[in-house]
Amino acid sequence: MKRKVNFSVWAAIFAGIFSMSGNTASAQSISAEQLRKDQQDFVNLGFGMFIHYGIATYVDDDWADPDAPASLFNPKKLDADQWAKAAKTANMTYGCLTTKHHSGFPIWDTKTTSYNVMNSPLKRDVVKEYADAFRKNGLKVMLYYSIHGHAPQTAPGPDHESAYRNGKRTAARAADQLRRNFRHDHRRLGRPMVKDLL
Repeated sequence: MKRKVNFSVWAAIFAGIFSMSGNTASAQSISAEQLRKDQQDFVNLGFGMFIHYGIATYVDDDWADPDAPASLFNPKKLDADQWAKAAKTANMTYGCLTTKHHSGFPIWDTKTTSYNVMNSPLKRDVVKEYADAFRKNGLKVMLYYSIHGHAPQTAPGPDHESAYRNGKRTAARAADQLRRNFRHDHRRLGRPMVKDLL
């Protein structure tokens, strides 16, 4: 039986491999031997926690509208230490937190965009709280960052959603749209945002 693997899981694994090795070099400069070692290090970690948390948590949709106001992100009982203790109790060895998903809403104190957690009612750096709590509990810290979703034009619109649900959208069209959006957004916001996050 073939297993389907969600792309975001592989992206998280990729992000985690780099966070574990402390390697901030580009993917092209990493040797095959180093990549195999990093992948094996990740596999050896075993059981971990993936925390997919962000503004979409507070809307009834998979992807939060990039025009959704930051005021929607208003957790009343956010407790990263509770997440870490739950992971530790379950014998997990690491956590991986979504720092920014496709809506473009970073949950850390970034200066690259005003659309972030510091301009929400919470006004706290969730990524820092998560990292501090997991490290305090002896757990590895990994970060997931979506390269998609820096501006409203990169978000999937109603046509994308309905076509996707009906199975009519081709992989070539999807790839072409992502390439166009990525080139524009990554140069303008992505690189500075990742540098800010790290």
